[in-house]
Amino acid sequence: MWKGHCHVHTNFTVEHINSVRRDYPGVKVVVHPECIPAVVAAADGVGSSRYIVDYCKNAPSGSIIAIGTELNLINRMARTYPDKTIVELSGQTCPVCANMYRTTLNDLAYCLEHYAEIKPISVPEPTRGEALLALERMLEVA
Repeated sequence: MWKGHCHVHTNFTVEHINSVRRDYPGVKVVVHPECIPAVVAAADGVGSSRYIVDYCKNAPSGSIIAIGTELNLINRMARTYPDKTIVELSGQTCPVCANMYRTTLNDLAYCLEHYAEIKPISVPEPTRGEALLALERMLEVA
């Protein structure tokens, strides 16, 4: 069974954090909570993609931020905030999640146009209740 995480986040290490701190004095390290516990513990900030976006937005001009998450979010933050140095945590520029590309705008448009024809998915108890609880807790944190 799938372990409920994105492989991208499990690739970041404490050594990546130590390395980026050596290379960029004053850097703030922000990671996604799906990173391994040691990386989460060593980071300056931990949170969802929304948390990372807000962290970059609210950081003062001139900030240096190393981010441990999917590369496209990092690149978008670097383009959006050119007054800040925003880098990928591992320095390998390869943390890409292929799963994020599986749903396209065409897929979304099809679902909206054919909503009445799409067969709903039902999840039996106790899985449904446990999944709902997990989603509610994630939304509370966000």
